Amino acid sequence: MTSNAQPRQNESLACFSVDGQRCDIVCENASFNGRAVVGTLILGERTYLVLGGKAEAVPDLMVLLTPRELDIAVLVSKGWKVKEIARRLDISFNTVRVHTGRIYAKLNMHKQSELAICVAKQSWPRRRAASISDDFQKKTRNRRELGRRHPAFPAL
Repeated sequence: MTSNAQPRQNESLACFSVDGQRCDIVCENASFNGRAVVGTLILGERTYLVLGGKAEAVPDLMVLLTPRELDIAVLVSKGWKVKEIARRLDISFNTVRVHTGRIYAKLNMHKQSELAICVAKQSWPRRRAASISDDFQKKTRNRRELGRRHPAFPAL
């Protein structure tokens, strides 16, 4: 916003989230619309109000995502690359990309950091992430044993 542009009376100038609560910065003479004033912001000679609102709802990933999408969402939120996820889950690179796109679309998110926050707010992430690791280790162990019994299959 340039210095000579004046914001509309009820227009939010900025918004941010603190502990899951959405806050908006509005002009001092803006209407509250039932929201509580949680603070003020003074910049130069102007005073702005910080309005608090309801806590942002955290979507329940167990309901919204398929089990495979949930596995991928946990790994993406931990910072895993697409190729690493594909290798770990024994699926193709393109399949991971399709699942990732569907995850972001279902959750209406655009960034990996948003997904990481959403996964961190769930009550199950450690247990779910642990089960993914256990499944991978079992698959790897089974392949190694298969390779030992059948010389045609190389051991991993």
